[in-house]
Amino acid sequence: MTVAQGTRWLVGEKRARIGDMKRITITIDEHVALWARVWAARHDTSVSQLLGDMLRERMLCEEGYEVAMQQYLGAPPRRLKQTGSYPTRGQIHERSPVLGENRG
Repeated sequence: MTVAQGTRWLVGEKRARIGDMKRITITIDEHVALWARVWAARHDTSVSQLLGDMLRERMLCEEGYEVAMQQYLGAPPRRLKQTGSYPTRGQIHERSPVLGENRG
């Protein structure tokens, strides 16, 4: 953490004043809580920071997916072939006889 003009700031992808942070209460399995405390201690952070980072990462991934999907779906349709025609459904699903099989 850094200190700037008497206000504490979090350093990361998005900056937020600590005063703007919201407190939440969660309920987790005792074994999971122990793992989280050990992991946080090994990485010189807190369980709160660990969970906040995990949730932020998840949020950014989902937001990125939504943006990409909207860009793709918002693009005008385009032809895959510039010349010629596409095969008909019947042509696509026609099957030649299997070797050695008599049809008739």
